[in-house]
Amino acid sequence: MKVKELKVRLQKEKFNPHCYNVDGGKPLDGYGLVFRSGLWVYFTFERGIESNQKMFLAESEACDYFYNAINEDPTVKS
Repeated sequence: MKVKELKVRLQKEKFNPHCYNVDGGKPLDGYGLVFRSGLWVYFTFERGIESNQKMFLAESEACDYFYNAINEDPTVKS
């Protein structure tokens, strides 16, 4: 899956848009996915601190990891 497909899936499955950002920015608190220095970077963001980084070469691998991580968190569904 690509980022565009991930966005559609997250909206369709009613994930709270305030709990994630896959557009290169940082969420208020929650999950993020950005493309930096040739790598896809997954991270969590809480109280202004980015942590739990995982880096991927492939966009599809990063999107799958992001989706699985956010899907395991019951607090992010609207």
